[in-house]
Amino acid sequence: PNSWFNTFFYGFMATSYSEEDAPIDFPGTMETEVKSLEIISAGGHSVVIKDAVAELTRHAPNAFIFCLSLVAEKSDCIDIFPHYDAYWYVDIHRREEFGVAIGKLLLKKIIEEHAKGNYLIPKDTVTNDLQMMIVQREVSYLPRSMHFNNANKESVEELIDKMQLMTFIKTPNFGHEKEYRFHFTIFTAQGHVVVPSVYDVILDAESLTSFLI
Repeated sequence: PNSWFNTFFYGFMATSYSEEDAPIDFPGTMETEVKSLEIISAGGHSVVIKDAVAELTRHAPNAFIFCLSLVAEKSDCIDIFPHYDAYWYVDIHRREEFGVAIGKLLLKKIIEEHAKGNYLIPKDTVTNDLQMMIVQREVSYLPRSMHFNNANKESVEELIDKMQLMTFIKTPNFGHEKEYRFHFTIFTAQGHVVVPSVYDVILDAESLTSFLI
């Protein structure tokens, strides 16, 4: 489909400018460096290409994340994180509830610190209507180099879906981490995303102890 082509080769060329064929809009920015591209045909809402090689670079907006590891036994995490001196375990069946609890703590912390002049988000942000969107899922471990053809178009669809939230993609060499990640997006009542001004924040986790096993 043209929308695929216009997405992957965005900024280089487009085969159609219709609304139906518009590139998929990802958060942040994306750059494409085309190594080679041979267009066989283009018409309607599709394009046929051959021997195309391109390097895509995504720059996602800064956001707060929290990570856990999916382990079968509690002792498994010791090999994953050998340098930690404390381990917390959360029941996987309460993961959604756990994520919501962290989101509430995080939003409360942001608003309280903002009132003190300690800005975790841009100084001019109005905090009385802030909301939090929480997305959580297992991290996918994918190679940075992928090959697509007519036989595996489902892989393209899967890649586009994952690129929507690149926070949940890491390279296979991190696969041993078995990561389950929480992604927190702050936005206003008008739907404007608020990008954090810091890269980390420490929360008082006392209220989360009820989730521990």
